Amino acid sequence: MPEVTRPSLYGAQHPIDVLADGREQAAVVFVGPCCESGDILTPAPGDPEALAPRWVPRPRIGDLVVVGGAGAYCAAMATINYNSYPQAPEVMLEPDGSLTPPETPPDPEQVWQNEV
Repeated sequence: MPEVTRPSLYGAQHPIDVLADGREQAAVVFVGPCCESGDILTPAPGDPEALAPRWVPRPRIGDLVVVGGAGAYCAAMATINYNSYPQAPEVMLEPDGSLTPPETPPDPEQVWQNEV
């Protein structure tokens, strides 16, 4: 919800990949950490009020999950540091397949300092 508001606002669909090879597929509902009813990444197409699981390799704690298609729209609409939750790291997928962070997110002390 803080970084990718489009799904909860109007049911936008983003590709989601779990970076895990060789695991069985599972129907997974992806949610965020904010304990808000709108903090979802897998709404039903065109209906932000309903959930639609995605078939992905069964996630485990510590796995990397990629939310694709986020781009500039998500960054521009982000509610940065909502409820003191630090901004999620972003990476750019380069044409050669490498990942490059465009900038370093603030550490928690910087987030809290901005609120005082």
